[in-house]
Amino acid sequence: MAAPVDLHVLEESLARVDTLSQEIEQSLEDLSEYSRRAQQSLSPLSNQNSRSGQYKANVDLVLEAIGELDKYAKTLEGLKTKIEAGPAEVGLSEYAKSLNNVRWVHDELMQSDYRNFYRLIDYAQQLQTHGSQKVKQYLNVSVEKCFPPLDSQRYMDGLTLIPLPSHEDVASLRSILDTFKVINEEDLAHTTVSSALTAYLNAALAFPAQFVLGSGEGSAKLKAYTAFTKNLQEATGEAVGLIFAGHPAQQEHYGSLVNDTIQNELTRVSKSVTSTTSQTKMAPNTDSYALFDSIESAKILGSTNSDLAGNVQEAAEKLKEMFRQVDEKTRSASIPTESSVSGATVNMISIMRKLIGYPTAMNQGMESQPPRFWMPSPAPQWASNTSESLVSVLVPFSLYLSDLIECSIFNLQAAGRAAGFTRSSQLGILSLVNLATIEHSISTFNSNQTSISVLVGPHGSVLMQRLHKRALNMFLTDWNKLAGHLMDVTTSSKTTKLSSKDREAVKEKFRLFNSEFEVLLERQKRYNITDSVLRQKLFQEISKLISPLYNRFYEKHRGGDFTKNIDKYIKYDKTQFEAALSSLK
Repeated sequence: MAAPVDLHVLEESLARVDTLSQEIEQSLEDLSEYSRRAQQSLSPLSNQNSRSGQYKANVDLVLEAIGELDKYAKTLEGLKTKIEAGPAEVGLSEYAKSLNNVRWVHDELMQSDYRNFYRLIDYAQQLQTHGSQKVKQYLNVSVEKCFPPLDSQRYMDGLTLIPLPSHEDVASLRSILDTFKVINEEDLAHTTVSSALTAYLNAALAFPAQFVLGSGEGSAKLKAYTAFTKNLQEATGEAVGLIFAGHPAQQEHYGSLVNDTIQNELTRVSKSVTSTTSQTKMAPNTDSYALFDSIESAKILGSTNSDLAGNVQEAAEKLKEMFRQVDEKTRSASIPTESSVSGATVNMISIMRKLIGYPTAMNQGMESQPPRFWMPSPAPQWASNTSESLVSVLVPFSLYLSDLIECSIFNLQAAGRAAGFTRSSQLGILSLVNLATIEHSISTFNSNQTSISVLVGPHGSVLMQRLHKRALNMFLTDWNKLAGHLMDVTTSSKTTKLSSKDREAVKEKFRLFNSEFEVLLERQKRYNITDSVLRQKLFQEISKLISPLYNRFYEKHRGGDFTKNIDKYIKYDKTQFEAALSSLK
Protein backbone atom coordinates (compact mmCIF):
# COMPACT_ATOMS: atom_id res chain seq x y z
CA MET A 1 0.00 0.00 0.00
CA ALA A 2 1.33 3.39 -1.19
CA ALA A 3 2.74 5.78 1.27
CA PRO A 4 0.51 8.66 2.16
CA VAL A 5 1.14 12.02 0.10
CA ASP A 6 2.42 15.05 1.87
CA LEU A 7 -0.05 17.63 0.75
CA HIS A 8 1.94 20.50 2.02
CA VAL A 9 5.00 19.48 0.11
CA LEU A 10 2.96 18.87 -3.02
CA GLU A 11 1.36 22.26 -2.82
CA GLU A 12 4.69 23.89 -2.44
CA SER A 13 6.14 22.06 -5.42
CA LEU A 14 3.26 23.03 -7.66
CA ALA A 15 3.72 26.66 -6.67
CA ARG A 16 7.34 26.52 -7.72
CA VAL A 17 6.48 24.90 -11.08
CA ASP A 18 3.96 27.68 -11.79
CA THR A 19 6.57 30.34 -11.02
CA LEU A 20 9.10 28.61 -13.25
CA SER A 21 6.54 28.45 -16.07
CA GLN A 22 5.95 32.17 -15.76
CA GLU A 23 9.70 32.84 -15.86
CA ILE A 24 10.12 30.62 -18.89
CA GLU A 25 7.22 32.35 -20.62
CA GLN A 26 8.74 35.73 -19.78
CA SER A 27 12.10 34.55 -21.00
CA LEU A 28 10.58 33.40 -24.26
CA GLU A 29 8.91 36.77 -24.67
CA ASP A 30 12.25 38.44 -24.03
CA LEU A 31 13.97 36.18 -26.50
CA SER A 32 11.29 37.02 -29.05
CA GLU A 33 11.89 40.74 -28.50
CA TYR A 34 15.60 40.26 -28.69
CA SER A 35 15.16 38.27 -31.89
CA ARG A 36 13.02 41.04 -33.42
CA ARG A 37 15.55 43.66 -32.47
CA ALA A 38 18.38 41.57 -33.79
CA GLN A 39 16.54 41.12 -37.07
CA GLN A 40 15.99 44.85 -37.27
CA SER A 41 19.66 45.41 -36.60
CA LEU A 42 20.83 42.88 -39.21
CA SER A 43 18.44 44.02 -41.99
CA PRO A 44 20.40 47.26 -42.96
CA LEU A 45 23.57 45.30 -43.21
CA SER A 46 21.97 43.06 -45.83
CA ASN A 47 20.68 46.04 -47.84
CA GLN A 48 24.11 47.65 -47.70
CA ASN A 49 25.70 44.61 -49.27
CA SER A 50 23.11 44.69 -52.10
CA ARG A 51 23.78 48.41 -52.83
CA SER A 52 27.51 47.86 -52.84
CA GLY A 53 27.11 45.44 -55.73
CA GLN A 54 25.01 47.95 -57.65
CA TYR A 55 27.57 50.67 -57.13
CA LYS A 56 30.27 48.44 -58.49
CA ALA A 57 28.24 47.71 -61.60
CA ASN A 58 27.64 51.46 -62.13
CA VAL A 59 31.32 52.24 -61.75
CA ASP A 60 32.14 49.71 -64.42
CA LEU A 61 29.65 51.33 -66.80
CA VAL A 62 31.09 54.78 -66.11
CA LEU A 63 34.61 53.58 -66.79
CA GLU A 64 33.48 52.01 -70.03
CA ALA A 65 31.79 55.30 -71.10
CA ILE A 66 34.88 57.28 -70.22
CA GLY A 67 36.93 54.95 -72.38
CA GLU A 68 34.58 55.41 -75.34
CA LEU A 69 34.47 59.19 -74.97
CA ASP A 70 38.25 59.27 -74.71
CA LYS A 71 38.48 57.45 -78.03
CA TYR A 72 36.17 60.01 -79.65
CA ALA A 73 38.12 62.87 -78.10
CA LYS A 74 41.47 61.48 -79.29
CA THR A 75 40.02 60.94 -82.79
CA LEU A 76 38.84 64.55 -82.93
CA GLU A 77 42.14 65.81 -81.59
CA GLY A 78 43.99 63.91 -84.33
CA LEU A 79 41.67 65.31 -86.99
CA LYS A 80 42.03 68.85 -85.60
CA THR A 81 45.68 69.03 -86.76
CA LYS A 82 44.70 68.35 -90.37
CA ILE A 83 41.63 70.58 -90.26
CA GLU A 84 43.63 73.55 -88.97
CA ALA A 85 46.43 72.96 -91.52
CA GLY A 86 43.99 73.53 -94.39
CA PRO A 87 43.43 71.80 -97.74
CA ALA A 88 46.38 73.49 -99.45
CA GLU A 89 48.85 71.83 -97.07
CA VAL A 90 47.09 68.53 -96.37
CA GLY A 91 45.80 67.92 -99.87
CA LEU A 92 42.24 68.28 -101.05
CA SER A 93 41.35 64.58 -101.00
CA GLU A 94 42.85 63.98 -97.54
CA TYR A 95 41.21 67.12 -96.20
CA ALA A 96 37.78 66.00 -97.45
CA LYS A 97 38.34 62.63 -95.80
CA SER A 98 39.27 64.27 -92.49
CA LEU A 99 36.25 66.55 -92.63
CA ASN A 100 33.97 63.60 -93.28
CA ASN A 101 35.49 61.78 -90.27
CA VAL A 102 34.72 64.78 -88.06
CA ARG A 103 31.13 64.71 -89.30
CA TRP A 104 30.98 60.95 -88.64
CA VAL A 105 32.16 61.42 -85.01
CA HIS A 106 29.59 64.16 -84.49
CA ASP A 107 26.76 62.04 -85.90
CA GLU A 108 27.84 58.98 -83.87
CA LEU A 109 27.79 61.01 -80.67
CA MET A 110 24.36 62.43 -81.47
CA GLN A 111 22.91 58.95 -82.11
CA SER A 112 24.54 57.30 -79.08
CA ASP A 113 23.87 57.35 -75.33
CA TYR A 114 26.47 60.12 -75.14
CA ARG A 115 24.33 62.75 -76.82
CA ASN A 116 24.13 64.64 -73.53
CA PHE A 117 27.89 65.17 -73.44
CA TYR A 118 27.50 68.64 -74.96
CA ARG A 119 31.08 69.80 -74.66
CA LEU A 120 32.43 67.03 -76.87
CA ILE A 121 29.57 67.34 -79.34
CA ASP A 122 30.03 71.11 -79.51
CA TYR A 123 33.74 70.61 -80.09
CA ALA A 124 33.02 68.27 -83.01
CA GLN A 125 30.53 70.76 -84.42
CA GLN A 126 33.02 73.65 -84.15
CA LEU A 127 35.72 71.58 -85.84
CA GLN A 128 33.32 70.67 -88.62
CA THR A 129 32.33 74.34 -89.13
CA HIS A 130 35.99 75.43 -89.07
CA GLY A 131 36.86 72.83 -91.70
CA SER A 132 33.99 73.90 -93.95
CA GLN A 133 35.15 77.52 -93.71
CA LYS A 134 38.68 76.48 -94.64
CA VAL A 135 37.41 74.73 -97.76
CA LYS A 136 35.23 77.74 -98.55
CA GLN A 137 38.25 80.04 -98.30
CA TYR A 138 40.18 77.67 -100.54
CA LEU A 139 37.28 77.76 -102.98
CA ASN A 140 37.24 81.58 -102.96
CA VAL A 141 40.95 81.67 -103.79
CA SER A 142 40.41 79.27 -106.67
CA VAL A 143 37.42 81.24 -107.98
CA GLU A 144 39.50 84.43 -107.88
CA LYS A 145 42.20 82.74 -109.95
CA CYS A 146 39.60 82.00 -112.62
CA PHE A 147 38.00 85.45 -112.27
CA PRO A 148 40.77 87.80 -111.07
CA PRO A 149 39.97 91.49 -110.45
CA LEU A 150 39.92 93.34 -113.77
CA ASP A 151 41.73 96.54 -114.62
CA SER A 152 38.67 97.63 -116.57
CA GLN A 153 40.35 100.58 -118.29
CA ARG A 154 42.75 98.16 -119.96
CA TYR A 155 39.85 96.62 -121.88
CA MET A 156 37.95 99.80 -122.69
CA ASP A 157 39.55 100.15 -126.12
CA GLY A 158 37.10 97.66 -127.59
CA LEU A 159 39.99 95.65 -129.04
CA THR A 160 41.75 93.98 -126.11
CA LEU A 161 39.94 90.77 -125.16
CA ILE A 162 39.42 89.78 -121.53
CA PRO A 163 41.52 86.63 -121.00
CA LEU A 164 40.00 83.24 -120.15
CA PRO A 165 41.16 81.22 -117.11
CA SER A 166 43.99 78.76 -117.67
CA HIS A 167 43.36 75.05 -117.94
CA GLU A 168 45.18 74.55 -114.64
CA ASP A 169 42.96 77.04 -112.79
CA VAL A 170 39.81 75.54 -114.30
CA ALA A 171 40.88 72.01 -113.27
CA SER A 172 41.71 73.20 -109.74
CA LEU A 173 38.33 74.88 -109.27
CA ARG A 174 36.52 71.86 -110.65
CA SER A 175 38.37 69.61 -108.18
CA ILE A 176 37.40 71.82 -105.25
CA LEU A 177 33.76 71.82 -106.31
CA ASP A 178 33.87 68.02 -106.47
CA THR A 179 35.26 68.03 -102.92
CA PHE A 180 32.23 69.98 -101.72
CA LYS A 181 30.10 67.23 -103.19
CA VAL A 182 32.10 64.62 -101.26
CA ILE A 183 31.59 66.48 -97.97
CA ASN A 184 27.89 67.08 -98.71
CA GLU A 185 28.30 70.87 -98.92
CA GLU A 186 27.19 71.43 -102.51
CA ASP A 187 24.78 74.20 -101.51
CA LEU A 188 27.59 76.04 -99.72
CA ALA A 189 29.78 75.68 -102.81
CA HIS A 190 27.17 77.06 -105.17
CA THR A 191 26.35 79.91 -102.81
CA THR A 192 30.05 80.77 -102.57
CA VAL A 193 30.66 80.65 -106.32
CA SER A 194 27.50 82.66 -107.07
CA SER A 195 28.49 85.31 -104.56
CA ALA A 196 32.08 85.50 -105.84
CA LEU A 197 30.99 85.64 -109.50
CA THR A 198 28.45 88.39 -108.81
CA ALA A 199 31.05 90.39 -106.87
CA TYR A 200 33.52 89.97 -109.76
CA LEU A 201 31.02 91.27 -112.32
CA ASN A 202 29.87 94.17 -110.16
CA ALA A 203 33.45 95.22 -109.43
CA ALA A 204 34.37 95.01 -113.11
CA LEU A 205 31.41 97.21 -114.04
CA ALA A 206 31.55 99.65 -111.14
CA PHE A 207 34.54 101.85 -112.02
CA PRO A 208 33.95 102.16 -115.76
CA ALA A 209 30.28 102.93 -115.10
CA GLN A 210 31.31 105.95 -113.01
CA PHE A 211 33.94 106.75 -115.63
CA VAL A 212 31.36 106.81 -118.44
CA LEU A 213 28.25 108.48 -117.09
CA GLY A 214 28.50 112.22 -117.51
CA SER A 215 31.72 111.89 -119.55
CA GLY A 216 33.20 114.82 -121.41
CA GLU A 217 33.10 115.59 -125.11
CA GLY A 218 34.88 113.44 -127.61
CA SER A 219 35.57 110.66 -125.14
CA ALA A 220 33.67 107.83 -126.88
CA LYS A 221 33.27 106.48 -123.37
CA LEU A 222 29.71 105.27 -123.78
CA LYS A 223 30.70 103.28 -126.85
CA ALA A 224 33.79 101.94 -125.07
CA TYR A 225 31.79 100.98 -122.00
CA THR A 226 29.14 99.21 -124.05
CA ALA A 227 31.81 97.29 -125.95
CA PHE A 228 33.57 96.46 -122.66
CA THR A 229 30.33 95.23 -121.13
CA LYS A 230 29.67 92.94 -124.09
CA ASN A 231 33.29 91.78 -123.93
CA LEU A 232 32.86 91.01 -120.22
CA GLN A 233 29.64 89.10 -120.87
CA GLU A 234 31.19 86.96 -123.59
CA ALA A 235 34.43 86.25 -121.71
CA THR A 236 32.71 85.41 -118.42
CA GLY A 237 30.12 83.25 -120.16
CA GLU A 238 32.84 81.32 -121.96
CA ALA A 239 34.77 80.87 -118.70
CA VAL A 240 31.64 79.49 -117.02
CA GLY A 241 31.26 77.07 -119.92
CA LEU A 242 34.81 75.82 -119.41
CA ILE A 243 34.54 75.44 -115.64
CA PHE A 244 31.20 73.60 -115.68
CA ALA A 245 31.76 71.57 -118.83
CA GLY A 246 29.76 68.35 -118.55
CA HIS A 247 27.44 69.88 -115.95
CA PRO A 248 24.58 71.39 -117.99
CA ALA A 249 22.49 72.37 -114.97
CA GLN A 250 25.37 74.34 -113.45
CA GLN A 251 26.25 75.87 -116.82
CA GLU A 252 22.70 77.11 -117.17
CA HIS A 253 22.57 78.42 -113.59
CA TYR A 254 25.82 80.41 -113.74
CA GLY A 255 25.29 81.43 -117.35
CA SER A 256 21.96 82.96 -116.36
CA LEU A 257 23.59 84.73 -113.43
CA VAL A 258 26.17 86.31 -115.78
CA ASN A 259 23.60 87.26 -118.41
CA ASP A 260 21.16 88.73 -115.89
CA THR A 261 23.85 90.84 -114.22
CA ILE A 262 25.20 92.13 -117.54
CA GLN A 263 21.75 92.68 -119.01
CA ASN A 264 20.79 94.90 -116.10
CA GLU A 265 23.79 97.08 -116.89
CA LEU A 266 23.12 97.07 -120.64
CA THR A 267 19.56 98.17 -119.95
CA ARG A 268 20.94 101.12 -118.02
CA VAL A 269 23.30 101.90 -120.92
CA SER A 270 20.42 101.70 -123.38
CA LYS A 271 18.47 104.23 -121.32
CA SER A 272 21.49 106.52 -121.35
CA VAL A 273 21.69 106.23 -125.15
CA THR A 274 18.00 107.07 -125.52
CA SER A 275 18.36 110.02 -123.17
CA THR A 276 21.38 111.38 -125.08
CA THR A 277 19.73 111.22 -128.48
CA SER A 278 16.56 112.83 -127.14
CA GLN A 279 18.55 115.70 -125.62
CA THR A 280 20.40 116.22 -128.91
CA LYS A 281 17.20 116.55 -130.89
CA MET A 282 15.68 118.92 -128.35
CA ALA A 283 18.82 121.04 -127.92
CA PRO A 284 20.86 121.56 -131.14
CA ASN A 285 23.84 122.90 -129.17
CA THR A 286 24.26 119.60 -127.33
CA ASP A 287 27.75 118.08 -127.53
CA SER A 288 28.16 116.55 -131.02
CA TYR A 289 30.39 113.79 -129.69
CA ALA A 290 27.72 112.66 -127.26
CA LEU A 291 25.45 112.05 -130.25
CA PHE A 292 28.19 110.14 -132.10
CA ASP A 293 28.88 108.12 -128.97
CA SER A 294 25.23 107.18 -128.56
CA ILE A 295 25.07 105.98 -132.19
CA GLU A 296 28.13 103.75 -131.68
CA SER A 297 26.73 102.35 -128.45
CA ALA A 298 23.31 101.72 -129.97
CA LYS A 299 24.97 99.82 -132.83
CA ILE A 300 26.78 97.57 -130.37
CA LEU A 301 23.49 96.98 -128.55
CA GLY A 302 21.96 95.73 -131.81
CA SER A 303 20.18 98.74 -133.29
CA THR A 304 19.60 98.50 -137.04
CA ASN A 305 20.47 101.17 -139.60
CA SER A 306 16.80 102.06 -139.91
CA ASP A 307 16.61 102.50 -136.13
CA LEU A 308 19.49 104.96 -136.34
CA ALA A 309 18.37 106.86 -139.45
CA GLY A 310 17.23 109.97 -137.57
CA ASN A 311 20.33 110.10 -135.42
CA VAL A 312 22.60 109.59 -138.43
CA GLN A 313 21.02 112.55 -140.23
CA GLU A 314 21.59 114.68 -137.15
CA ALA A 315 25.19 113.44 -137.02
CA ALA A 316 25.75 114.56 -140.62
CA GLU A 317 24.67 118.09 -139.72
CA LYS A 318 27.00 118.12 -136.74
CA LEU A 319 29.90 117.01 -138.95
CA LYS A 320 29.16 119.76 -141.45
CA GLU A 321 29.47 122.37 -138.70
CA MET A 322 32.69 120.85 -137.32
CA PHE A 323 34.45 120.62 -140.69
CA ARG A 324 33.60 124.19 -141.60
CA GLN A 325 35.02 125.33 -138.26
CA VAL A 326 38.30 123.55 -139.07
CA ASP A 327 38.36 125.31 -142.45
CA GLU A 328 37.83 128.71 -140.83
CA LYS A 329 40.41 128.20 -138.07
CA THR A 330 43.19 127.09 -140.41
CA ARG A 331 42.53 130.04 -142.77
CA SER A 332 42.86 132.49 -139.89
CA ALA A 333 45.68 130.67 -138.10
CA SER A 334 48.46 132.59 -136.42
CA ILE A 335 51.90 131.48 -137.71
CA PRO A 336 54.76 132.63 -135.40
CA THR A 337 57.64 131.01 -137.35
CA GLU A 338 58.12 128.86 -140.45
CA SER A 339 58.90 125.75 -138.37
CA SER A 340 56.14 126.14 -135.80
CA VAL A 341 53.22 123.76 -135.38
CA SER A 342 50.09 125.80 -135.83
CA GLY A 343 47.43 125.89 -133.13
CA ALA A 344 44.93 125.23 -135.92
CA THR A 345 46.80 122.01 -136.72
CA VAL A 346 46.64 120.95 -133.10
CA ASN A 347 42.91 121.68 -133.10
CA MET A 348 42.40 119.68 -136.27
CA ILE A 349 44.37 116.74 -134.84
CA SER A 350 42.26 116.91 -131.70
CA ILE A 351 39.08 116.68 -133.78
CA MET A 352 40.49 113.76 -135.79
CA ARG A 353 41.47 111.97 -132.60
CA LYS A 354 37.91 112.20 -131.42
CA LEU A 355 36.22 111.37 -134.71
CA ILE A 356 38.12 108.12 -135.29
CA GLY A 357 36.38 106.75 -132.21
CA TYR A 358 33.03 106.89 -134.02
CA PRO A 359 33.43 104.99 -137.32
CA THR A 360 29.78 103.94 -137.50
CA ALA A 361 28.49 107.46 -136.92
CA MET A 362 31.05 108.90 -139.35
CA ASN A 363 30.55 106.48 -142.22
CA GLN A 364 26.77 106.28 -141.98
CA GLY A 365 26.46 110.02 -141.49
CA MET A 366 28.63 110.72 -144.50
CA GLU A 367 27.10 108.03 -146.69
CA SER A 368 23.77 109.77 -146.29
CA GLN A 369 25.19 112.91 -147.92
CA PRO A 370 26.77 113.77 -151.31
CA PRO A 371 30.61 113.91 -151.42
CA ARG A 372 32.07 116.92 -149.64
CA PHE A 373 28.62 118.17 -148.70
CA TRP A 374 30.18 120.27 -145.95
CA MET A 375 32.12 122.58 -148.25
CA PRO A 376 30.87 126.08 -148.95
CA SER A 377 29.99 127.00 -152.51
CA PRO A 378 32.06 127.68 -154.50
CA ALA A 379 34.50 125.03 -153.26
CA PRO A 380 37.82 126.30 -151.87
CA GLN A 381 40.89 126.28 -154.10
CA TRP A 382 42.56 123.35 -152.40
CA ALA A 383 39.54 121.11 -153.09
CA SER A 384 39.92 121.63 -156.84
CA ASN A 385 43.43 120.18 -156.59
CA THR A 386 42.03 116.78 -155.57
CA SER A 387 40.89 114.69 -158.50
CA GLU A 388 37.28 113.56 -158.64
CA SER A 389 38.48 109.99 -159.18
CA LEU A 390 40.14 110.10 -155.78
CA VAL A 391 37.00 111.46 -154.16
CA SER A 392 34.83 108.76 -155.72
CA VAL A 393 36.89 105.80 -154.53
CA LEU A 394 37.57 106.89 -150.97
CA VAL A 395 35.23 105.46 -148.35
CA PRO A 396 33.36 108.30 -146.62
CA PHE A 397 35.36 108.28 -143.40
CA SER A 398 38.71 108.22 -145.23
CA LEU A 399 37.57 110.96 -147.58
CA TYR A 400 36.67 113.34 -144.79
CA LEU A 401 39.83 112.68 -142.80
CA SER A 402 41.79 113.35 -146.00
CA ASP A 403 39.76 116.52 -146.53
CA LEU A 404 40.66 117.74 -143.06
CA ILE A 405 44.37 117.22 -143.67
CA GLU A 406 44.42 118.79 -147.13
CA CYS A 407 42.24 121.69 -146.01
CA SER A 408 44.58 122.40 -143.10
CA ILE A 409 47.80 122.36 -145.14
CA PHE A 410 46.56 124.59 -147.95
CA ASN A 411 45.01 127.03 -145.52
CA LEU A 412 48.22 127.15 -143.48
CA GLN A 413 50.16 128.06 -146.61
CA ALA A 414 47.74 130.90 -147.27
CA ALA A 415 48.06 132.03 -143.64
CA GLY A 416 51.86 131.86 -144.02
CA ARG A 417 51.79 134.16 -147.03
CA ALA A 418 49.61 136.56 -145.09
CA ALA A 419 52.17 136.45 -142.28
CA GLY A 420 54.92 137.55 -144.67
CA PHE A 421 56.50 134.25 -145.69
CA THR A 422 57.42 135.25 -149.23
CA ARG A 423 59.82 132.43 -150.10
CA SER A 424 58.44 129.08 -151.24
CA SER A 425 60.97 127.36 -149.00
CA GLN A 426 59.35 128.99 -145.97
CA LEU A 427 55.93 127.69 -146.95
CA GLY A 428 57.46 124.29 -147.68
CA ILE A 429 59.05 123.96 -144.24
CA LEU A 430 55.80 125.15 -142.62
CA SER A 431 53.86 122.48 -144.51
CA LEU A 432 56.37 119.71 -143.81
CA VAL A 433 56.52 120.43 -140.07
CA ASN A 434 52.74 120.41 -139.74
CA LEU A 435 52.33 117.34 -141.98
CA ALA A 436 54.88 115.44 -139.85
CA THR A 437 52.99 116.43 -136.71
CA ILE A 438 49.70 115.25 -138.22
CA GLU A 439 51.14 111.94 -139.37
CA HIS A 440 52.89 111.27 -136.08
CA SER A 441 49.74 112.06 -134.12
CA ILE A 442 47.56 109.83 -136.27
CA SER A 443 50.01 106.93 -135.98
CA THR A 444 49.73 107.09 -132.18
CA PHE A 445 45.94 107.35 -131.97
CA ASN A 446 45.81 103.67 -131.20
CA SER A 447 48.49 101.08 -130.51
CA ASN A 448 47.01 98.87 -133.23
CA GLN A 449 47.06 101.67 -135.81
CA THR A 450 50.71 102.10 -136.72
CA SER A 451 50.33 103.93 -140.02
CA ILE A 452 48.32 106.81 -141.35
CA SER A 453 47.07 104.46 -144.08
CA VAL A 454 45.06 102.58 -141.46
CA LEU A 455 42.98 105.70 -140.91
CA VAL A 456 42.82 107.40 -144.28
CA GLY A 457 42.99 104.30 -146.45
CA PRO A 458 45.34 103.59 -149.38
CA HIS A 459 44.10 106.52 -151.45
CA GLY A 460 44.42 108.78 -148.44
CA SER A 461 48.02 107.66 -148.16
CA VAL A 462 48.53 108.63 -151.80
CA LEU A 463 47.14 112.04 -150.92
CA MET A 464 49.57 112.35 -148.00
CA GLN A 465 52.48 111.42 -150.27
CA ARG A 466 51.38 114.03 -152.79
CA LEU A 467 51.17 116.71 -150.09
CA HIS A 468 54.61 115.70 -148.81
CA LYS A 469 56.11 115.84 -152.28
CA ARG A 470 54.60 119.23 -153.02
CA ALA A 471 55.79 120.66 -149.70
CA LEU A 472 59.26 119.16 -150.18
CA ASN A 473 59.59 120.70 -153.62
CA MET A 474 58.63 124.07 -152.13
CA PHE A 475 61.20 123.63 -149.39
CA LEU A 476 63.97 122.70 -151.88
CA THR A 477 63.37 125.78 -154.06
CA ASP A 478 66.35 127.69 -152.60
CA TRP A 479 68.55 124.60 -152.64
CA ASN A 480 67.70 123.98 -156.28
CA LYS A 481 68.74 127.56 -157.02
CA LEU A 482 72.00 126.90 -155.19
CA ALA A 483 72.52 123.74 -157.23
CA GLY A 484 72.26 125.84 -160.37
CA HIS A 485 75.61 127.46 -159.53
CA LEU A 486 77.25 124.08 -159.84
CA MET A 487 76.11 123.48 -163.40
CA ASP A 488 79.27 123.72 -165.53
CA VAL A 489 78.71 125.84 -168.61
CA THR A 490 82.33 125.70 -169.82
CA THR A 491 82.95 123.89 -173.07
CA SER A 492 86.70 123.29 -172.80
CA SER A 493 88.19 119.81 -172.57
CA LYS A 494 90.80 118.68 -170.06
CA THR A 495 93.58 119.46 -172.52
CA THR A 496 92.30 122.88 -173.50
CA LYS A 497 92.77 125.90 -171.33
CA LEU A 498 89.72 127.81 -170.24
CA SER A 499 88.99 131.03 -171.97
CA SER A 500 89.10 134.22 -169.99
CA LYS A 501 85.30 134.34 -170.04
CA ASP A 502 85.00 130.75 -168.78
CA ARG A 503 87.49 131.38 -166.00
CA GLU A 504 85.47 134.36 -164.81
CA ALA A 505 82.28 132.31 -165.00
CA VAL A 506 83.79 129.57 -162.78
CA LYS A 507 85.01 132.14 -160.29
CA GLU A 508 81.54 133.67 -160.11
CA LYS A 509 79.94 130.26 -159.60
CA PHE A 510 82.22 129.42 -156.67
CA ARG A 511 81.74 132.88 -155.18
CA LEU A 512 77.93 132.74 -155.40
CA PHE A 513 77.80 129.14 -154.24
CA ASN A 514 79.95 129.81 -151.17
CA SER A 515 77.94 132.80 -150.01
CA GLU A 516 74.51 131.29 -150.64
CA PHE A 517 75.51 127.93 -149.19
CA GLU A 518 76.46 129.59 -145.91
CA VAL A 519 73.19 131.52 -145.85
CA LEU A 520 71.14 128.38 -146.43
CA LEU A 521 73.09 126.48 -143.78
CA GLU A 522 72.38 129.14 -141.17
CA ARG A 523 68.74 129.45 -142.22
CA GLN A 524 68.22 125.71 -142.02
CA LYS A 525 69.71 125.62 -138.52
CA ARG A 526 67.49 128.50 -137.40
CA TYR A 527 64.41 126.51 -138.30
CA ASN A 528 65.15 124.46 -135.19
CA ILE A 529 63.18 121.43 -136.34
CA THR A 530 62.52 119.33 -133.24
CA ASP A 531 61.22 116.31 -135.15
CA SER A 532 64.41 114.26 -135.56
CA VAL A 533 62.89 112.07 -138.29
CA LEU A 534 61.92 115.09 -140.38
CA ARG A 535 65.27 116.78 -139.73
CA GLN A 536 67.14 113.69 -140.94
CA LYS A 537 64.90 113.37 -143.99
CA LEU A 538 65.50 117.00 -145.00
CA PHE A 539 69.25 116.54 -144.57
CA GLN A 540 69.14 113.50 -146.85
CA GLU A 541 67.16 115.38 -149.52
CA ILE A 542 69.57 118.32 -149.44
CA SER A 543 72.60 116.05 -149.53
CA LYS A 544 71.15 113.98 -152.38
CA LEU A 545 70.62 117.14 -154.40
CA ILE A 546 73.82 119.08 -153.66
CA SER A 547 76.61 116.62 -152.87
CA PRO A 548 76.98 114.93 -156.29
CA LEU A 549 76.95 118.29 -158.09
CA TYR A 550 79.50 119.89 -155.77
CA ASN A 551 81.82 116.90 -155.82
CA ARG A 552 81.82 116.83 -159.63
CA PHE A 553 82.33 120.59 -159.91
CA TYR A 554 85.09 120.49 -157.30
CA GLU A 555 86.94 117.60 -158.94
CA LYS A 556 86.89 119.36 -162.29
CA HIS A 557 88.31 122.67 -161.06
CA ARG A 558 90.37 121.85 -157.98
CA GLY A 559 93.52 121.74 -160.14
CA GLY A 560 93.34 125.50 -160.66
CA ASP A 561 92.31 125.64 -164.30
CA PHE A 562 90.41 128.87 -163.66
CA THR A 563 92.73 130.73 -161.24
CA LYS A 564 96.08 130.65 -159.50
CA ASN A 565 94.44 131.66 -156.18
CA ILE A 566 92.44 128.48 -155.64
CA ASP A 567 91.96 129.03 -151.89
CA LYS A 568 90.21 132.30 -152.61
CA TYR A 569 87.40 130.57 -154.48
CA ILE A 570 87.31 126.95 -153.31
CA LYS A 571 86.33 127.24 -149.67
CA TYR A 572 85.48 123.55 -149.10
CA ASP A 573 87.22 120.41 -150.17
CA LYS A 574 85.01 117.32 -150.36
CA THR A 575 85.57 116.37 -146.72
CA GLN A 576 84.92 119.87 -145.47
CA PHE A 577 81.82 120.15 -147.63
CA GLU A 578 80.33 116.90 -146.25
CA ALA A 579 81.09 118.06 -142.71
CA ALA A 580 79.25 121.32 -143.33
CA LEU A 581 76.23 119.46 -144.69
CA SER A 582 76.30 117.02 -141.78
CA SER A 583 75.79 119.91 -139.37
CA LEU A 584 72.16 119.91 -140.58
CA LYS A 585 71.43 116.41 -139.20
